[in-house]
Amino acid sequence: MYDSAPPTRPAAVALGVPFLAALWAGLIALPISGAIGSTWDSTAVFSALLWTAVWYAMLYRVWRGGPAALQVVSQLAVWIPGICLIGLAAMAITLGSRFDILGALPWWWWTVLFGYAGAFAVGILLRRSDVRAWSTALHPPESRAEAALRNVPVPAAPASGGSDEVAPAGPLAVDLGERLRSHARMRLGCFGLLLICFFPGLPLIVGIVTLIRDGDPQMALVCGGLLLVLALCLAVSTARFRRRLGPGSRISIDDPGITWDNSMGENTWFGWDQLSAVGISYHLAKAKGRTVMHMPQLELFDRYPDAYRPALTDRSRTEEPPQPHLPRTRFRLMLPPDATIHADLEAAVTSRRPRLWLGWYPRAGSDTPWFLR
Repeated sequence: MYDSAPPTRPAAVALGVPFLAALWAGLIALPISGAIGSTWDSTAVFSALLWTAVWYAMLYRVWRGGPAALQVVSQLAVWIPGICLIGLAAMAITLGSRFDILGALPWWWWTVLFGYAGAFAVGILLRRSDVRAWSTALHPPESRAEAALRNVPVPAAPASGGSDEVAPAGPLAVDLGERLRSHARMRLGCFGLLLICFFPGLPLIVGIVTLIRDGDPQMALVCGGLLLVLALCLAVSTARFRRRLGPGSRISIDDPGITWDNSMGENTWFGWDQLSAVGISYHLAKAKGRTVMHMPQLELFDRYPDAYRPALTDRSRTEEPPQPHLPRTRFRLMLPPDATIHADLEAAVTSRRPRLWLGWYPRAGSDTPWFLR
């Protein structure tokens, strides 16, 4: 897992985990001691023991650098105390001078209040970059796309491909459009399923709230507007994805070069001598305190950027090149999230023109539909 000694545990973990463990023990001890005035039956005791085991198991995983447990605990330590502190502040603002915090709160409330403030601080500290780096060093990411980026060789300057670089290899043909549509249907289907599950319960909730508020339709209008916005976002995103993908996207790689077909009889062919470089770009984004990879995409760098290729106009991108000698313009083809296809494309290019292959390199923008991220 690591070559020499394990990385040093950050202070946020070394101090925060014992604090959260002690805080939970104190929260459990208060009702048991009768300070809150509650009586415990067998069900409450069983629930307390169950959640104590779950909480301490998560804290143990945080102590060992588990990335999933670190994310969950940091969120719980921020949101639960944060909501309580915000509620107390809202109560003080609402009541104004009538809110006597010294007289209104019993002694155990002060203990919980300071404990929650400390937990909130621990949750913030557990999101620090040094904590994430420590966790990543102990538990490297195991996703196929991120694993493919490990030990990636530094891209070499591509040279002009000559006939002596051609190696015998079978042709490769991949229907990228069908693979992408299949993946998009799966992702959009999951999102649609959530909406379908949400729709039946919403009218009931809206009706109850409307009756409680003496027939005021404001809540119904707000919820209806929210659903309308969600439906419009889904429709617009689907339409943009279909327009960008077009009727089809099929790529073929053989000894003469690379051919892209849009399923409308408009084929675009690149001879190996017409290409400056070929590579796969990716975008790393921060999401909920962790780094995620957005869609890897195949990029073709034309040796003649001003050449007229009308079928690929919508797939042309002008950005900073991964190597200084390359042109700023490239053609970017969406790839399905399939490590086998990525490896087949790399093998097909490197077996014929190895010096043209740039490998994997980062791109500045995501350029990925939100439901495929």
